[in-house]
Amino acid sequence: MRYIILFSALIILGNISAQNKSFQSALEQNDAKGLSEFFALKIDLNLPDAKGLYSKKQAALILADFFKKNEGLVYAVKHQGGAKSATKFDIGEFKNDLLSYRTYILYQEKDGSLQIIELRFEPTK
Repeated sequence: MRYIILFSALIILGNISAQNKSFQSALEQNDAKGLSEFFALKIDLNLPDAKGLYSKKQAALILADFFKKNEGLVYAVKHQGGAKSATKFDIGEFKNDLLSYRTYILYQEKDGSLQIIELRFEPTK
């Protein structure tokens, strides 16, 4: 019985880790549509031109506009953390030759999948 529980836990953790990599991949590709697949129904968005609580669709449009205005940004994760059974976060950096943004992504597991509940890009230059 212990082995079944342990095996199930490993499968779930592997699935969540793969989803985490998927939303990181969407960020690396500046893919607003791909990233929005991980948004919760309402997401707290904090970008230089947009701050507030938005629906999943609104946030996807705002993020697409951000990526269009800031082409060539390269994403790198700097730190990850959080509680095992609660919310988790990634802190990273988006930058190109002219711009640099500190990123903060707060997400949680809900119904077996990751949902981004807060996305923040703060200018550093």
